Amino acid sequence: MPDQYQKEIEDILKKAEAEAPLPSGNSRRSLRGMVWQYTRQSLNTKAWGVSPGRIMLAALAILLAAFLLRPFVPGMFGLLAWAGLIIFIVAYGMVFLRPSKTGQRKMWRGRYIDDEPAGGSSWWQGVKRRFKK
Repeated sequence: MPDQYQKEIEDILKKAEAEAPLPSGNSRRSLRGMVWQYTRQSLNTKAWGVSPGRIMLAALAILLAAFLLRPFVPGMFGLLAWAGLIIFIVAYGMVFLRPSKTGQRKMWRGRYIDDEPAGGSSWWQGVKRRFKK
């Protein structure tokens, strides 16, 4: 199986070398164009998604705001503190609700990858393989 991967990687590298664009003399880009491209790429990533860690961070920010606003707005402390605590607990629960990635099979180029030998693999064979290296 590793020989098949090696062959496919070599094929991909050959195609990439053949299709590589030749550098032109007008390859300098303006600073505004580079900043625009960087901004567009950073906003299109999945980094802006909601994650339990980001929600926990927001909950901690609410708790901090509650402590900072306590002397100025006495009635808001309880409300903000409870809201921050509840949001933190919900975000902590979200960590356990995420599906695990252990049951997923690996895919590459639309095909499943079989890492195990054809006869299957027991836990004892896995231990022997680790110590054999």
